[in-house]
Amino acid sequence: MNRTALTLATLITAAPASALACGGFFCNAVTDPVVQTAERVLFRVNADETITSVIEIQFEGEPTAFAWVLPLSAAIDPDTITTAPAGLFDELEDLTAPVFVSGSAGATADVAGYSAGCGWGGWRRGGWGDENDFVAPTFSGVEVVGASVVGPYALEIITAEDGNNLVGWLQWNGYQIPSTAMEPIAHYVNSGMAFLGVKLQPDVPEGPIDALEITMPGSSPMLPLLLTSVAAVEDMEITAYVLAAERFAPANYEDHPFDWSRVQWMGEGRTDYDRRLPSELDAVGGRAFVTEFARATESLQGGEASAELLASGAYLTRFQSVLSPSEMTLDPLWSPAPELGDVDNVHTISDGVATAAAPLWLVGVLLLGWLRGRR
Repeated sequence: MNRTALTLATLITAAPASALACGGFFCNAVTDPVVQTAERVLFRVNADETITSVIEIQFEGEPTAFAWVLPLSAAIDPDTITTAPAGLFDELEDLTAPVFVSGSAGATADVAGYSAGCGWGGWRRGGWGDENDFVAPTFSGVEVVGASVVGPYALEIITAEDGNNLVGWLQWNGYQIPSTAMEPIAHYVNSGMAFLGVKLQPDVPEGPIDALEITMPGSSPMLPLLLTSVAAVEDMEITAYVLAAERFAPANYEDHPFDWSRVQWMGEGRTDYDRRLPSELDAVGGRAFVTEFARATESLQGGEASAELLASGAYLTRFQSVLSPSEMTLDPLWSPAPELGDVDNVHTISDGVATAAAPLWLVGVLLLGWLRGRR
């Protein structure tokens, strides 16, 4: 398989009372998946009982090699899907990612950075072989109820009555799916969801592309991680933003109270935060997010890509987690939490540089040698 990379930084979908983000990115190399290394998601909670989700995509390779599938709460009109400026999530990262400063005067700041990634499974797109080898089967209950072209994207709204039939239809139409994706797809079909199929136009250039912006019925953002788990790496970074009239918090995951004062410098302007975060979340069972930022948007100076979006909501909350596929067995849900206070993303930490602790056996050997030398 040719070397091809894809990064997405958000996604969409919705459950009956929730709005979701994320889905499945499928291609034909089912034995060699293009794994997900990170995911960034933004939900805007609107006053009319809808939620707008945004998808950012960057890729290398041929655009015709990619196709996506996202679970939706209902079969929406594809003409309502729009685009948002490329670079939106990079600007949000600059505004809200944790920043660490030394207690010494004049010390430079250390920004905890995260790579943008996708929230879907990954396989390259392909066909079934020579067109004379097969006769197209009948996929009962699967229907394309709408289609449109939005910017660089060709979109299909798909409904299904049976998960197996949907998987077969997707495979026949260029979404080659491994067997591990069948169970989560069946789960969303059985939940009464529709699906959004997304493909890139053949003339799309490599690099950042305008983000997809989709508005769905719902009031509680949700990430369908069951499908994400199909091609996720161990300790996959997930960054979720909720833009609303008030602060939000995880509803069915722990809102982990991270102790920022324990972060230490590692030298060369870096800290051990990205190492501490996975171990702390694992210690509480994995299903947890850390609230890294929570403030009114009036205090934020957005850039060209993010200013209009930030002006559409009064409060922005940023959540960070690190999850492995085995932990993605419950779709995380967020709900309003106006009683919680603001969270600043700038943290002052001590000047000490962290050093690795010696193993106990080595300490014992050194102590024994010292005692022998004293005799």
